[in-house]
Amino acid sequence: AIVGFTVGSVFINTVPKEVIELSDSYSEEPVKNLDQYASIFEGEIDGETVFFISLIEKYEEVEVLDYNGNYLSMSEGKDLYYYTQSESQGKVIIILYKDRGEEKEKIRTYNFNN
Repeated sequence: AIVGFTVGSVFINTVPKEVIELSDSYSEEPVKNLDQYASIFEGEIDGETVFFISLIEKYEEVEVLDYNGNYLSMSEGKDLYYYTQSESQGKVIIILYKDRGEEKEKIRTYNFNN
C-alpha cells in the first residue's frame, strides 16, 4: 500500500515544481488546459492571486493581453510564465508562439476568464 501511494502520488501530482516553490498556496489541478500545449494553475503569493501558465509542449514565448489589447507584465521561469490577477482584471487572451518571426512560425491563442 505504501509503495502504491508513493508511486501514485508521483504520477498524479501534476503541479509544476516551480509553482509549488514560488507560491504560498496553489490549486492541485489546472484551472484551465490550453489543449495539449499548456496548463494554467492558480496560486497565491503574498496574499495576491497569481496565474501560472505551465508549458507542456515547447512553445518558446507566451504573451498575455487584457481585452483592451494591453500586454500584461509577466514573470517567467523554466517553461513557466505567471501574472497577477489584479493586473489582468478579468478576461485575458493568451498567445503561445513557436518559432516566432520565422517562416515556420506557429501561434495558438486562447481566452481565459480568471
